[in-house]
Amino acid sequence: MEPIMGILIGLVVAIVALIVFMFIFMWIWNLVMPDVFGLKQITLWQALGILILASILFGGHRVVNVYGHPPGPPPMATPTAL
Repeated sequence: MEPIMGILIGLVVAIVALIVFMFIFMWIWNLVMPDVFGLKQITLWQALGILILASILFGGHRVVNVYGHPPGPPPMATPTAL
């Protein structure tokens, strides 16, 4: 498979996953929030906006390497007592 096809397939999978996640979020919101807190139901675009806002506010956009750590030099080791 050519590299461009792999990129396109990855992009399509990411977009479909985002749309599915938005629908799940919207469904849960519309199922729970109006009854519990008296809020209005939301649309798909409002669900996307809330997810983006939550990502910005709570830092869900961190980049980690394959070991689960942020990129950069490893932390310095603490000296041991002699």
